Parts: sequence; C-alpha cells; structure tokens
Amino acid sequence: MIIDADGHIIETEAVFEKYLAPEFQDRRPELVTNRQGWQYWLVEGALVPKPAGTGPGTTRGFVTPGANRGFKDLYGLQYLSGRLADLDVEGIDAQVMFPTLMLGACYVRQAKLAAAMCRAYNTWVHDSIGSHRDRLKAVAVVPLQDPEAAIVELRHAVTELGMVGAVLPGFLPDKRLDHPSLRPFFAEAARLNTLLGVHAVTGCYDIPGQHLFDDFWSAHMVAMPFAVFTGLVSLMRGGIFTTHPKLRFAFLEIGCGWAPYWVERFDEHYEKHEMYGDLHKLVPELVGRPSTVLTRDNFFVSCEPDEKMLPAFIQLLGDDNVVFASDYPHGDCRFPECVATVRGRNDLSEDSKRKVLGENAARMYNLG
Repeated sequence: MIIDADGHIIETEAVFEKYLAPEFQDRRPELVTNRQGWQYWLVEGALVPKPAGTGPGTTRGFVTPGANRGFKDLYGLQYLSGRLADLDVEGIDAQVMFPTLMLGACYVRQAKLAAAMCRAYNTWVHDSIGSHRDRLKAVAVVPLQDPEAAIVELRHAVTELGMVGAVLPGFLPDKRLDHPSLRPFFAEAARLNTLLGVHAVTGCYDIPGQHLFDDFWSAHMVAMPFAVFTGLVSLMRGGIFTTHPKLRFAFLEIGCGWAPYWVERFDEHYEKHEMYGDLHKLVPELVGRPSTVLTRDNFFVSCEPDEKMLPAFIQLLGDDNVVFASDYPHGDCRFPECVATVRGRNDLSEDSKRKVLGENAARMYNLG
C-alpha cells in the first residue's frame, strides 16, 4: 500500500462561512486579493501570510490564480474526484492531508476564536471527505492556546471524526512544547494512540530568523527547519518521549537529511554535558542518550522522493522511521513522479523502498 504521509488542503472561505459558530461570524477569516493576484487571509485584522517586507513574513500569499500546475484539486476539497484522479496518476492508495492556513491556528490571539476555527476546519474536512475515508485521511488542528480546549478538540477529532492525528507548531507564541500546561494534552494523545505531527509554515507567525528577510525564498529556508528543530529539542528536554514512549511524533516537510546531524548533535551535547553545567539540573527530564530515546515507535521523519540524504538517514538511523510525503498541491510538490522516483532509486533496497512508500506511514498513523 502506497501512503502519502503529508499532502495538503488549501482552505476556502466555505470553511468559516458554513462551519464557524454563529457567535464568531463577525470575526471569521476572509480572503482578500492584492493587485498581483496573490490571495491572503484576513485574520484578526492582519494579513496571513504577512505581505512583502521584513518582519515575521514573506513576500507572497498562498495562491495565485492559474497556478494550479495541472492539479485537479488545488482549491480546498470541493473537487474530490480531481484529487482522487491525481492520486491515481501518482499511484497513491491513501493520502494523509494537513491544512495550510490552519497550520497557524495556534497563533490566533483570541483563544475562543481559535477553538471555534479549529472545530470549523475539522468538521469541514470530515464532511468534505464523505465516503472517501478509505483513501483520504486527515489530521486535526487543535487550539493549544487553551490546552483544555485542545484536549476536547483532539478527542472529538479522533474519536468522532475519525482523524488520524493532530498537527502542532514547533513552539507557541509564549511557550515551548514542553511547557507544563501542555502535559495533559500529550497524555491524552498517548491515551488515544494517535499521531502528533510537528509541521511549520512560513510567514503565518513569527519564527526567529525569517523576520530578517524580505523574500520568500530566504524566509522559507530559515523558518521551516528552525521551528521543527525547536519542537524536537523541547520534546526531548521535557522528557515527553520517555514519559510517553509509544506516543508517535512526526517531523515534517523539511526533508530527512537534518535528522542524522541533529541526533548526533543531541548525543554530543549529552556526552559532553560538563561544559554546559550539571545536565541533570539543567534538563532533569532528559533521561538517557537521545539517540536511544528516539525509537521506531515514537520518532518519524518525512523525506523528499529524490532526497540525496535518504540513504545516509537509513544508514545511521535505520529504515523504520522515514516516510515519503508529496506536499500536494503546494509549490514544491513532486507530483506526478513521487512514487516512481522512490521506486526507481538504485541506492535503496527493495525492503527500504517498501517501508518508505507505505509500511512506515501505516504504522505511524495506525492505519492497520
């Protein structure tokens, strides 16, 4: 079975027009278009993503008219037959879908509005997928601004809507992922036996480093890895992996080549901790060598189909922790050659190809 571990949905205004609770309709996000044809969301009085200029942003919007590159389901989920046809062309049996705008849900300032937006999005996705749940899966968005509300939404999404996990940013505006207030959320995710995917998005919220650039290329280079690295360090230092050893985390959309370096850097800092002080006082919840804390049961990384570092990842970390992701229908998507590219590689064993193309993702998302 071929599983695309990270495709995307580009939200439409129907999400909020039809599904946002009535008491929030006067504050619902709206789409606006600039003179160049780029579309932005107006959320809490601000354009998302941030338009051109330095600061926490980028120089473009999400979608420009005519930029569908031949994809049949660029906009939202209203053309399901088109998306399924695209998956058929690629040879993908199932696709797990992440949001686009709502990747920034945890940065909405009004916590109650954030919770309402998450409920609207999750319900819209569930209703839109309809009878195609065998091929189209989705992860939920949760309002971590209010950890109790996030628990309620995660439970609702997984047990009632059939979603296969939830997406998290690498950090929140005012706290790390290992903040004590978030511990009950991780405990509930572990109880539900569901995946948590750490996935950044450029220009939708302030990621240190991206604010120095006024072009999307540079901001994207810096923002995406920084956010994911910060999330992993936070979860490691906070002992989340050891407290919940079977709780599955995926670190997505920045390739896999960073992981061997980052894990080795973890271990080096663990082994040479004397230069930083008493490690047990500095990070008392870090118990054990980081490379052994991360296992085939709790640590997954997505790869690009043609990524040159994939063999190095497998050599150093094994082939049980890496999954392929198309990023459909975003701009750096490799459609329609993802599956063929992996299958045609002569630097991977057939066993590794099988794991990368589906077996690992089935285990990661608990697809049976």
